[in-house]
Amino acid sequence: MDAEASELTVRDMRMLDPMPPRLREAMGAYEVTDTSPLSLAARAGEAAG
Repeated sequence: MDAEASELTVRDMRMLDPMPPRLREAMGAYEVTDTSPLSLAARAGEAAG
């Protein structure tokens, strides 16, 4: 990574809100779960076979 790109990243990071405590405790790891009605119906269909 070149110096210009890393500088941009550092500058952009300062613009972000601080990490919530639960996310900080997980060291930034998270899992996205889609709970929309369409995704729930699709998962129900997968479970039914």
